Amino acid sequence: MEIVLNYEARKWGGVEMKNSQSQQKGDTTVTTQTTHNHSISCSVSNSGTQCIELSSEALPGWIGNFVALACRDSEAHPAAVLITLLLRFAAECEGPYVLIGDAKQWARTFGVIVGDSSRARKGTSSKPVMKLFTGLEGAARYSPGPLSTGEGLIYAVRDATFGIDKKTGEEIIIDPGVTDKRLFFHEEEFQPALSSTRRDGSTLSAIIRGFYDDGNAEPMTKTSRIKATKAHVVILGHITRAELRLMSQVQMFNGFANRFLWIHAQRQKLVALPKPIPKEEMEKYRRIIAKCVKEARKLRVVRLTKEAKDYWQEVYRSLSGEHPGAFGAITSRTETHTIRLALIYALAMNKKNISVSELKAALALVTYAQQTAMTLFSEDAAGVHHEKILQALRNAPEHRMTKTEISRDVFKKNVEAMEIKRVLDGMAERGILRIEVVKKDGHKITIVHLIS
Repeated sequence: MEIVLNYEARKWGGVEMKNSQSQQKGDTTVTTQTTHNHSISCSVSNSGTQCIELSSEALPGWIGNFVALACRDSEAHPAAVLITLLLRFAAECEGPYVLIGDAKQWARTFGVIVGDSSRARKGTSSKPVMKLFTGLEGAARYSPGPLSTGEGLIYAVRDATFGIDKKTGEEIIIDPGVTDKRLFFHEEEFQPALSSTRRDGSTLSAIIRGFYDDGNAEPMTKTSRIKATKAHVVILGHITRAELRLMSQVQMFNGFANRFLWIHAQRQKLVALPKPIPKEEMEKYRRIIAKCVKEARKLRVVRLTKEAKDYWQEVYRSLSGEHPGAFGAITSRTETHTIRLALIYALAMNKKNISVSELKAALALVTYAQQTAMTLFSEDAAGVHHEKILQALRNAPEHRMTKTEISRDVFKKNVEAMEIKRVLDGMAERGILRIEVVKKDGHKITIVHLIS
């Protein structure tokens, strides 16, 4: 399915971007929630494209100016630059937190940039941000991956390990551990990490969830007993839509996926010879970040202003709305993401409290992530494919078709093979059809039989 991203008309750093709030004639809009200025909607045109909208409120002040600068002479996507910038900045801010009830919400969250293909320029969007933080004094550690085991992730931010000297009986340090618990984990190939979480005995999913929640992880293993406490780990991954379809139902529903913001990105324009950001411009923003980080490191409890508290109470009900299926499970941590992003925005704007503007910026980005999740995980598309396959099998001779025939005749080769497989597997699990693999002339043929 083709995704069209629209931007509200505004200029940031001399670059005009458009965001169409109104629907074109003939379009229909799928809206799952609309309350107190918060709506999740994807407009679907007659051509079958879906539009994901990023509000200008997600790009305040210098943040919006830098995003525009990074996109001006390159194929980088604004939403991808934005999430990379915010998460990379968040990795520097391990101290501040917002107290919501008895829970501390830290200045960290996780994200995954999702492209239609390898040409979505996900990596292109990250490079300006990585360059911006190069040379920052006292910067958090950076790891490009791979993110393959939970124990490996713990080791990067591990606590000191102690033992007993057999001769003297005194306690000794076996491993001094890591004193700086800040880590920005930038996994540009996130699909192997997804595969790792599915392996029998893998602790990666549980450890990622622990680092998101309170920064603690201590797997119960027989050997190499290591643990990490008060770690400040920020994870950003890149993946294609085709690879994402390999995500299991367990990953969707066990709390792993909802700890990530899913951000769609695609190439915005063709730039054969992209230009680097001028050094003087890069240095200007580096000075801004250095100042904001310096002040952020002095903070601990960050509070909402009175106006922000009133606004939060207004939007909270809509943020807490439940949605069915995988989409609902993957967006069920929306309130937490919003508060954490609001904290990150406030620190990036060099503020000691969270105001309404930071909440609105966070809400704008969270809404964009929800729109992305709707296109990726909504059961609507799968339901349409389900009905098409069902109808075709009902009309087929002996109520059976090969998988090739389904791809060619039912979907005109416009739906990826992995998506068809996912729908067929789901129908088979529900007893609607039976899948048989036979050999003919040395080749394997998948035959789909309608049984219900």
